[in-house]
Amino acid sequence: MPQIPTMGFSAFLKLISLSDKRQKSTIRERHKPSKDSKPYDRHRSLRRAIQKLATGTQTPAEVFAATSLIKNKGERRSTRLGIIRFLKWRKANPGQINFCDAIVIQSPGGFFRIRFEANCVMEMGGRRTAIHIWNTKEPKLQKSIVIAALTLVQRNWPKESDLVDDFAILDLRNMQLHRWSENPKAYSTIVDAIMQYLDLQCKLSRNEFGLPTIGPQPKGPQLET
Repeated sequence: MPQIPTMGFSAFLKLISLSDKRQKSTIRERHKPSKDSKPYDRHRSLRRAIQKLATGTQTPAEVFAATSLIKNKGERRSTRLGIIRFLKWRKANPGQINFCDAIVIQSPGGFFRIRFEANCVMEMGGRRTAIHIWNTKEPKLQKSIVIAALTLVQRNWPKESDLVDDFAILDLRNMQLHRWSENPKAYSTIVDAIMQYLDLQCKLSRNEFGLPTIGPQPKGPQLET
């Protein structure tokens, strides 16, 4: 069975925020044969730090000290800034934190998958909100793009899961929280067009590099436990 590219939700947000030309080149690079079987995840350190802070398994001082072990200078700096901003946001938004499983969403044509992982779940305005944290400098996020992406998550969220009512992106770069429930009906058509376009570009890239044809794939999201 041919390998189907899977991108994290931050990578997906970044991709759909790029210009048309940069989207095409990014998708092409993702399909280009490489010795590296899996791209390096620059956000893993921050995710782990936030989980430790949220669960209370480590103090802020301990979490911050652990960043000295990150070898890449840029990643180390980004992680530290992310920790500081998350702590600032938490001070302004106290409340109990819970967690939920990640889900994997398949594109309509089956040419790629998106992994949505919430860093935490918090009750906000009476809604249990799954929050994914964005800590990427460029490109700057547009609210319409963010809510379109969250519409995709909400649409594919497993109906049997009763842990979440809402979905949000916390942009640590400007301390803004974008919630799906702000405009839950306006972006369904837009996200459909986005997914179909990305499928087409993935198909063209597979043809260019002589990769195996993608056949019919099982429908629906896959819950990761």
